[in-house]
Amino acid sequence: MEIRNLTPVEYSAQRVLTTAQLAQIYECNETQIKQNFNNNKGYFTECKHYFKLEGESLRLFKDRVENFDLVGKNANILYLWTREGAVRHCKMLNTVKAWEMFNELEESYFNNIKIEQKPAEPRIIKFADIVDDIGATRDSIMKVFAVKDGIALAQSTNLIEKFYGQDLSSLKKLIPPAEHEVGYLNATQVGEKIGKTARMVNAILKEKGLQVREGSTWRLTDGGKKYAEEYPYSRNGHSDYQIRWNPQIVTVLLEEVNH
Repeated sequence: MEIRNLTPVEYSAQRVLTTAQLAQIYECNETQIKQNFNNNKGYFTECKHYFKLEGESLRLFKDRVENFDLVGKNANILYLWTREGAVRHCKMLNTVKAWEMFNELEESYFNNIKIEQKPAEPRIIKFADIVDDIGATRDSIMKVFAVKDGIALAQSTNLIEKFYGQDLSSLKKLIPPAEHEVGYLNATQVGEKIGKTARMVNAILKEKGLQVREGSTWRLTDGGKKYAEEYPYSRNGHSDYQIRWNPQIVTVLLEEVNH
C-alpha cells in the first residue's frame, strides 16, 4: 500500500491509524495486530500509544468520519494507533517490510503540520436541570446526614453552584432560613467550654428536656432539635445516632450552671 493513498485519520490533534490501516501498511492481517497487542499490553499506554474509542466517544468520531471503511459501521470498539503505537507494532512484527513502511509513515504521514483542535462546543446549561440537581442533592444530604430541609437546601445550592460554575444568588434568596446553624459539638466538647464532663453535660441536657436516653443512645427531644442535629453512623457493623450541638447550647448551659 502506498502511503500517499492512505486516507488521513485525525484524533486528539494528531495523525493516527486504525487497526485495518496498520495491517494494510505492514502487510499483515488485523488478527495479528490484535494478538500482538493483547499479548503485550504492558508495553502500551493508552493516550500515548493508542486511543480506545467506545460508547459516546466512538459515536462522535463516527459522526465526523465519512468513510465507514475506516471505522466499520457496526464497530463497538475502535483502536486508533499513534506514531508511538505504530512503532511498537513494527518492533513486534520485526519484518523488513514493516520497518520499510514505518519509515515512510514517519516521513510523509506522521510528520504533518500540527492539526488545530476545534474549539469545544459551549456547554448548554438548562435552568431546570440546575433546580432538579439542587433538589436531588438536598434529598441525599437529608437522607445521609439527617439534617433539616432548610440546612440541606442551603448546602445543596452551594454545591450545585460550584459544580455548574453559575451564580445562584437569586435562588439563594428563596431558601427559607434554617431553624438553627449546623451543629458540630459533641458532649465532650460542650463540656470543655463550660467546665463539665461529658456525663455531667448529658445529665444537664436531659434535665432541661433537650434529650432522652433510649437504651444506650441519647436522642433529641423536640426541644433539643432547636439546638442540635442527630447524625446516623455505623461502626463495627453497628448503626446508631450521635448528637452534634451548635454553639448556642453553650450559652444555654452556662445560664443553667450559673444559676
